[in-house]
Amino acid sequence: MSFVCVHVGAGFHAPRRVEEYRRLCTEACKKGMQVLEEADDPVAAVAHTVSVLEDSPLTNAGLGSNLTIEGTVECDAGLMDGQSLTFAGVGAVSGSKNPVQVCKLMVDLQKGNEQPMGKKLPSLLVGPGVNRFAARHGLDSIHPSQLITEHALKDHKKALKAFTQGAKEVTNSSSNHTALDTVGAICIDSTGNVTSAVSSGGILLKDPGRVGHASCFGCGCWAQTYRSTDDGDCSIAASVSGCGEDLMRVSLAKCCCDAVASLEDPSVAIAKVFREQFLESVFLKNVSHKLGGAVVVKSTEGLLELTLAHTTHSFIVGYHSSIQDSPKVIVSRCPEEKVGVSVTVQGKLMRTAKRRKKSGT
Repeated sequence: MSFVCVHVGAGFHAPRRVEEYRRLCTEACKKGMQVLEEADDPVAAVAHTVSVLEDSPLTNAGLGSNLTIEGTVECDAGLMDGQSLTFAGVGAVSGSKNPVQVCKLMVDLQKGNEQPMGKKLPSLLVGPGVNRFAARHGLDSIHPSQLITEHALKDHKKALKAFTQGAKEVTNSSSNHTALDTVGAICIDSTGNVTSAVSSGGILLKDPGRVGHASCFGCGCWAQTYRSTDDGDCSIAASVSGCGEDLMRVSLAKCCCDAVASLEDPSVAIAKVFREQFLESVFLKNVSHKLGGAVVVKSTEGLLELTLAHTTHSFIVGYHSSIQDSPKVIVSRCPEEKVGVSVTVQGKLMRTAKRRKKSGT
């Protein structure tokens, strides 16, 4: 069974726009499934899935990204292939319509032939070097201003005014809550190979050159096939969203996957990770409200388990399998008083093959 899962970020999603997010998740899931069915290539599938999210002004990735304190767009992205354990990340990118496609290029090149003189291919590129690298390999860039939307400008203007007046929190004009919303996806092909990716415009009013968790190994995305002599192999992937400065300190994506591999119940494992390694982390002891979310998928023979967790106001996740008629979307919300201090967890168990109908007697 092929499978696609997407999220449009852990943050705040206004109830009046939920249907728009549902449609976007559905569109992205369908695109990923189309690539899996046509090419059975999970790396291409996860990149194309996230590209759909980057192309939407609804998300904080690609078009419509949060602006830096100087009013510019700088994006981060990461992609990991669970079969080869190859990772690629890009950070502080201006002028790339789809940063995740640069990550795909880098992963494909790393998996290719050995380079002359043993030259190492990059796994992380930042700043202007990203566009130069992409151009050498046939990927076009655009003018950075083409990624700026009127909505992003409005948010930037309001946030900059509040910042200069000494406000305690940078807020988003459409929600009146802190803007986060890194997007991501997980794809599994028909043989169980898994990939994960993330893409982000970063936090509002960030300093130019700032790089978030999406670009960092083990922090934004993780994908791996875990070997087991007892229960058989299982493919596990995570895609993580939230405040990059906090998520980088705890390598949340890898921690989630390792925990799911070691415990029988993924929901229990993820709740434990969020409590002990995020909310109660010694590395975040000076952070009063920890904001993050993760979607984790575990695939074993016969079963697929999807778990989502978040400490933010909301988290929207879509998923689609080759045995489903259409994608489904989950809208999870956390009570206001628990935002940043408690974790909300949901799980979904799916069989990887359709049950046969009983014949009549």
